Amino acid sequence: MPPLPQRYPSVCTDLAAAMLRGIGEMMIQMELEFDEPLDVGRLTKALALAMDAEPVLGCRLVEHPRRPYWERLPDPAKDVLVIAPDDAAYDAFVHRTAIAAEGPQLEACLQRTATGDRLCLKLSHEAGDAAGVKDTAALVAGFYRRLRREPDWRPEPNLLGSRGIWQLVRRIPLRGVLRIQWNNLVGTAGAMIPLFTHKLPWQPEPRGPMRVLRRHLPAARVARLAEYGRARGATINDLCIAAYYRAHAEVGGWNGRDVLRLGHTVDLRRYLPRKTTEAVCNLSGVEHHRLGRELGADYAATLAKVSAAMQRRKASWFGLNDYVGLFPVFGILFYKPTVAFFRRVFAWLAARHNMENSWTNMGPIDPESVIFEDRPRAAWLLVPPMHPPNFLVGLSGFAGSLTITAGSYPESGRPGLAGDFLDALVAELPNSE
Repeated sequence: MPPLPQRYPSVCTDLAAAMLRGIGEMMIQMELEFDEPLDVGRLTKALALAMDAEPVLGCRLVEHPRRPYWERLPDPAKDVLVIAPDDAAYDAFVHRTAIAAEGPQLEACLQRTATGDRLCLKLSHEAGDAAGVKDTAALVAGFYRRLRREPDWRPEPNLLGSRGIWQLVRRIPLRGVLRIQWNNLVGTAGAMIPLFTHKLPWQPEPRGPMRVLRRHLPAARVARLAEYGRARGATINDLCIAAYYRAHAEVGGWNGRDVLRLGHTVDLRRYLPRKTTEAVCNLSGVEHHRLGRELGADYAATLAKVSAAMQRRKASWFGLNDYVGLFPVFGILFYKPTVAFFRRVFAWLAARHNMENSWTNMGPIDPESVIFEDRPRAAWLLVPPMHPPNFLVGLSGFAGSLTITAGSYPESGRPGLAGDFLDALVAELPNSE
């Protein structure tokens, strides 16, 4: 195979994720648990081949003041797999941020335990979103299987697949563009007016060490949740957002005056013909949901409000606001001053208690896509940890189960604040049909 190009252009979604480094750790991780041990040599080679197949994964992001670009590392696969001798070493890897400017964008950690292997795949958010992590995991798993049959096999690098928003935006008709611009104005106003957003009582400093929290819902409970939602015309995501609002009000000590709102992500692959991108990348939008000052007398009432609002938004170019109203500007403006401006805006909103906490549904992990030797017994995604007073909670699924995760900074709130919130969220979810 000829040498890979040394430079690759960045796209506006790369830069949007880089801008968000001012408010959080821009990384998304997948954790997998296996009953049987993995072959370390073959896994290391599969990771290296994934960085050849999707070349940006083997790069560092050079933050040029005008326009950043991806630069291939001399030896991207060096130390790509960390072998953790114990829980402490594994946790240290999970809690260590991915630094896009240093690279590579893909890292992994393997721990042998008495009950099987634990594998963590870490991707920088500049390189890809939650679906990008799932695409990367599928690549690594597929290469791992093939290397058993063909130890010398090498993939063709994906040099022509688009990582940019044009693969999506070119499918939007002009009337859609005009409507999305209007939706963007309405959504932005709803996220900022009126002032005083209800938030969990985080303090901006000190942040202290970051900790990842996980809450698992078994398949039997998820099946009951799905049945409850179907009877009310609500999705699992609607159910979780309703529980989020009620837990947020309870644990955060809502005063009844501050507005209940949250930001949430939307996987925009739904608009692509095959529901998949041409390369590993970011293709997620952000929506601003506002419940207002009426929480609802009980969970069912909150769910009805959330579900009705979601159905209205899904009927009008759901999730595309930033892709038409904001992201194209990143390709015109100079990167460094634009980053500085947006980070000042984020700091101003946070200081004035008007930056909403957030939710992301990262979707299901296809069990067949992450078969290495055998199918994992469990898998889930870890959300990017947000710096206080920002807070992000995420949902992912695997084989009928659900996992809710968050990153927190315990020193920035009352003891156990993030854990109390996740426990309250799970408790709010109905547990019977």
